Order: sequence, then structure tokens, then C-alpha cells
Amino acid sequence: MLTQEVPFVQAADPNLAVLGFLAVFFAGAFFLSSVGRDRPRQRVGSVLGAKSTSLAPLRAALQSKARAQAAAFFLMVGSATLIAAFFFRLEVGRSFVYWAAGVMTMFSLVFLGLLEGYVAGAMRRYLAAHLRQHAFDFEDHLSLTREIGELFRVRSHGEDTLESYVTKVRGALGVATPPERGAGARRARMLD
Repeated sequence: MLTQEVPFVQAADPNLAVLGFLAVFFAGAFFLSSVGRDRPRQRVGSVLGAKSTSLAPLRAALQSKARAQAAAFFLMVGSATLIAAFFFRLEVGRSFVYWAAGVMTMFSLVFLGLLEGYVAGAMRRYLAAHLRQHAFDFEDHLSLTREIGELFRVRSHGEDTLESYVTKVRGALGVATPPERGAGARRARMLD
């Protein structure tokens, strides 16, 4: 006579399984928000050696990396929870599932709220380190210089010339001012 065995899935704690699948859902949401953060035109430009006129690709790459790391965290939590549900047969109450789902939701919201501050700080660190080691002609890239100035909280006043604003940006970055370019040095230009 055949013996009736309990299917493997039914042996799992359904509350813990739901919690595991919820964590995997959060992982998927973060993974989806992290992919495709730059435009194909930017990719083509970087492949062909075009210079960027904006910090947007750097910002998008840093946000994408942080969101992918959050997704990996949720994937690990979800996988560990599902393993606990199916193999260790741990039993948790429904109130624990609600509590854990609330914690995951709050973690996600706090993470998203702090993300822009983290990205701005990382951009400041990377840009300052790079520009201290590599020469950059701020005067010839005014829109990028303005973006860098805004990132480093350099204020522009109406009486600023291009050279005075660039000097402020260089000071905020800790970048030395390069020597004048011969007898035909640039004359003072107004910033706006």
C-alpha cells in the first residue's frame, strides 16, 4: 500500500515564506530601479571619447550602484528567510510578519530618503580626488564648472567674473590654480 507523504511545500511555515517572498519583491523593485540609469547617447559618447558636459551620468551611476546594493541586501534577507521557512521549519506568528514587513518598508523609505545625500557626498569625494590629480580647464567648461560649484555649495554673486568664480570652485575642491598661460592670458569675463 502506498503511504501518503506530506508535500515539501506544505511543511514550510507560510508566514515565514510570505515574509521571504516579500523581501525578494523588495529586491526586485530595487534591482529594477537600478538598471538602465544612463542613456544610450551617453554610452556612445563615452565609447567614442566625447567629453561629458554634465555630472548627471556620474550621479546616475552612483544611484544605480547604491540601489543595486540595497537589492542585494533584500535578496539575501529573502533567501535566508525562505531557507528558514522551508528547511528549518521555523514557525513565526502573523504579527511578526507584519512587524518585519513594516521594518523592511521603513528601511526602504529611509534608504531612498538618504540616497541623494549619500550620492552628493560620494560625488564630492570622487570629484575632489580626481581633480586634485588630473588637470581640468574649468574656464573652458562653464556649465560643468557651474554644476561642480553647486555640488560644492559655491555661491555665485553678480559681481563675480569667470575667473573669480573658478577660483572659488578651485578653493572648494582644494585644487591649485594653474600658472597663467603666457602673455595672452585670458582677460576677465563676467560669469553671467
